[in-house]
Amino acid sequence: MRATFSLLAMLAALACLPISAEATPGREANCSGIPSMLLDQEASLSSIKEGAVNVTSRSRRQDRTANLQNYSQIAQASGTTFIEYVEQQWTGSQWRDVERLSVTFDSEDRTTEETYQLFRNNNWVNEERYLYEYDGQKTYPTVQTYQTWSSGQWVTELVETAVVNENNLPVEIIIEDLTDPWDIIKDREVISYDHAGRIIQVLLYLDDWIDGGWELDSRIRWTYSEYGVLLSIISEYYNGNWTADAQTLYYYDDEFNNIRQVTQINVFTWRNLNRSMYVYDKQGNQIERTSQFWSNSRWTNLSKTETEYKHGCYPLHEIRFSGSFDGWLPSTKNIFTFGIDGIMTLILTQERIGSDWEDVRRIIFGDAPPTDATYDDLLPVRFELKQNYPNPFNPSTNIVFSLPHSDHVSLSVYDLLGRNVVRLVDGPMREGDHSIYFDAAGLTSGVYIYRLSVGDHTESRYMTLLK
Repeated sequence: MRATFSLLAMLAALACLPISAEATPGREANCSGIPSMLLDQEASLSSIKEGAVNVTSRSRRQDRTANLQNYSQIAQASGTTFIEYVEQQWTGSQWRDVERLSVTFDSEDRTTEETYQLFRNNNWVNEERYLYEYDGQKTYPTVQTYQTWSSGQWVTELVETAVVNENNLPVEIIIEDLTDPWDIIKDREVISYDHAGRIIQVLLYLDDWIDGGWELDSRIRWTYSEYGVLLSIISEYYNGNWTADAQTLYYYDDEFNNIRQVTQINVFTWRNLNRSMYVYDKQGNQIERTSQFWSNSRWTNLSKTETEYKHGCYPLHEIRFSGSFDGWLPSTKNIFTFGIDGIMTLILTQERIGSDWEDVRRIIFGDAPPTDATYDDLLPVRFELKQNYPNPFNPSTNIVFSLPHSDHVSLSVYDLLGRNVVRLVDGPMREGDHSIYFDAAGLTSGVYIYRLSVGDHTESRYMTLLK
């Protein structure tokens, strides 16, 4: 018996997600104050909600976990245990509240609750919420609960229970769909990782309600290069033997930027389904993404997004285009505003009407409308090398520094004998805040020194690798 949900749908969704910069050694990570789940998509609280715990698509749960990390980063940066996002629509004369997301954190900056509300008859009305429970100091939730508001009370529809290992990675997940109390659907996933903590396989089992126990149904496999770069994600179903039914292939440039992803389905032979192509600037920011689907033996344009950045990784705006026989037609634009602390405060969405851009909605981050801040206000006032985080670490960490102006940058890691272990950066970089990902999977435990040289300025700090 095949699964009630589609692994092909999961792969198709993954094909639309660019590889995280954090997956490649020496790559610059996103600014912590930017909720990346809202970039490169139509800005709305509904788009955040798409990352929900949902048994119909595993990729949604992966999005949800990424969202939790984004929320936590914003909470840490703002020093709060509660944040709020409000979506408003433009009526032509004023902004009208539409939807609100409230996120609560515990003392460890872990998300414990997300509540969505709709604005009806001048009041906020509950719609749905997600609850998260944790085991000790672990940051991956051991229990995730999805509830909807019905007849004046919260009703549980989905419960996901995870076994989390010592590396804070889920190794077993049980998903229960309680929508119909007379027909509870249960699925089980067993997850495997390699020595570097990269996911390599997910086995899916279905609840065998006739014979009891679990019935092996399908699996997803991840393959990597010798450098740890993702090469493919393959979906296979089990019917006595493993048979591949879908795959997504990843291609990179010389800088290990993911420049193309192609999803294929197996119908007697591999056939193209869709693909995404990416273009990056010198800072590693994705400035263009093109999505296409395969039709009549050729690639047909579906959508394109162009993003402009300033001061490192702060996006100014992004414009989305729709494919047509006449080429690319602009459809929507997202304009981003930041506070002086570098935290995003507003996303304004406009639609193309004729030759003009007109406001349609906005998302406000915080309790009050944001104050306007120029990007010059976001520039660091001095050179600074910060302590890596996490520290101690195993096996990866982030090295953060600030540049008050553009310059040639050299960032290297040394052991205590002064030997150069790896050079992470050696080239020009723009002014702004930067975060460089460092993977020490091939190193032994111990204390290391990371040294930053910019012009005549050199600064070093210690970090500890514990395995």
